[in-house]
Amino acid sequence: MQQARQMQWAKRIRRTAQVQWAKQIQQAQQTAVPQFLIFIALYLLAGMIYPLCTPAMINDFKASGDILLLATGFRMIKVKEFPVADMIPAMALAMPVSYLWTNYIMPLMG
Repeated sequence: MQQARQMQWAKRIRRTAQVQWAKQIQQAQQTAVPQFLIFIALYLLAGMIYPLCTPAMINDFKASGDILLLATGFRMIKVKEFPVADMIPAMALAMPVSYLWTNYIMPLMG
């Protein structure tokens, strides 16, 4: 009788672990696939983009990547569930927004 109960508990624990593992894989896929596509596009276009970049634009791009990495880390250790997939377009928008900010908005302020 006790051995049967232990077997039932072992099955429940295994099933719970399988469900948790499946959820983690699904979360990783939801984040990793769009992130991979954005980064591949940026990688392939880097030869055309880099000559147009200023050091400020590159620093803004790095900063947005660091924030995305920080949010991903918080999500992985379950501190806070950030919508990381929704933040990925920031990587593609960081440089154009930085360019517009430094060339058009800052001169108006100044």
